[in-house]
Amino acid sequence: MYSLATTEPFNTVLHGKTNDSTPFIENYYLIDEVIECDEFMQQEYHTNEVDIVEIVELPGLEHVAIFKTIWLKLLQRKFRRQWIENNCSEALIP
Repeated sequence: MYSLATTEPFNTVLHGKTNDSTPFIENYYLIDEVIECDEFMQQEYHTNEVDIVEIVELPGLEHVAIFKTIWLKLLQRKFRRQWIENNCSEALIP
């Protein structure tokens, strides 16, 4: 399932690493905060950067993000088309 979330790259100093950590955890982005739809619509989150992600739990129990930016591009395209349709139709009315 896809979620809205804030992410941050793994940082050994900040997050720590043990023998139980997933190998190559340094290559992943960790989930910082999952944002519910209501929070998003009311802008009740703590950052300007929100991503559409699939949350995956690795063997070391870390929750990492698989970015789904294609969905964001499709959503932007849909809104852009609607905006053009609405504004162009108003401009054509005498």
